[in-house]
Amino acid sequence: MKKRFAIVAVLASGAGMATFTAVWAQRQAPPPAVLVNVATIAENAPKLKQAIETLKNEFEATGQTFKQDSERANELVAQLGKLTPNSPEYKELEQRLTKMRADFELRGKRITEDFKDREAKLYHEHSRELKSALTAFGQATGVQLVLRYDPPAEEDVKDPRRVLR
Repeated sequence: MKKRFAIVAVLASGAGMATFTAVWAQRQAPPPAVLVNVATIAENAPKLKQAIETLKNEFEATGQTFKQDSERANELVAQLGKLTPNSPEYKELEQRLTKMRADFELRGKRITEDFKDREAKLYHEHSRELKSALTAFGQATGVQLVLRYDPPAEEDVKDPRRVLR
């Protein structure tokens, strides 16, 4: 009885292996490469959209502060026009306005650079997250090559040199 059970077990194992091999051979192989449109992914990334929108709102709020500073400077310019040239008050106000303009320009340049840096960091972080997600996708599906795809814009199709490229 044990011998018969052993033979049946071996035959069942063989049949199971044959079935598994046949099913494994029929499975669909993953594509060798995948094209990814990074621009479309960035346009539809809710986390990135929200972060960019927050940054944009901060920038606009800062712009309002600059507008108020500009209005104050314009008021001082109007006062300057009422004073007599070469008077001590005129020279003092003129010096104050010159300093305000220089500070205004420098502060504006620094704030603009800061916002550009923060925006670049947001896009860099998005790029790192995308790379991580694509790596996980490749490992899960067996895809070994992920390529960036930039579809041509409509105006690109009209330029023969871009079409050839």
